[in-house]
Amino acid sequence: MTSSPEARRIALGLLALRVSAGMLLIAGQGWYKLYDFTSRHMISLDRLSSAAELRVSFEIIAEFFCPLFVILGVATRLTAIPPWVSLVGAAVLMHGKVLSVEQQLALAYAVPFFVLMLTGAGDHSFDKQVMGHVRGGWFG
Repeated sequence: MTSSPEARRIALGLLALRVSAGMLLIAGQGWYKLYDFTSRHMISLDRLSSAAELRVSFEIIAEFFCPLFVILGVATRLTAIPPWVSLVGAAVLMHGKVLSVEQQLALAYAVPFFVLMLTGAGDHSFDKQVMGHVRGGWFG
């Protein structure tokens, strides 16, 4: 566990970042895509091409399931990569070259996941508390 007040503040800040970024992404993007995919998948399976189905499946994993793992602090550096890739890809490829509100929102969602890729989950995480992982490596 952390000992200095500064280290405790950093650990709490990383916890707040993980929980807020994960919940915002799940509430803002992931839940809708998961619900929309399951209803659309059950109604009209033949209308979705396999490429579109694969892309939407990646988005669901990146914007619903990975943020859940980020919130819990499970392999945070690894599970922060798919949301970051999905959001930067959406900002760059999907929303065009003109800086739009959608592009700004995607980039605003992407920044916390980039920070978590660099810093890891901190001391208040599943990896640290249950599995006893120490800082360093991709799981920290």
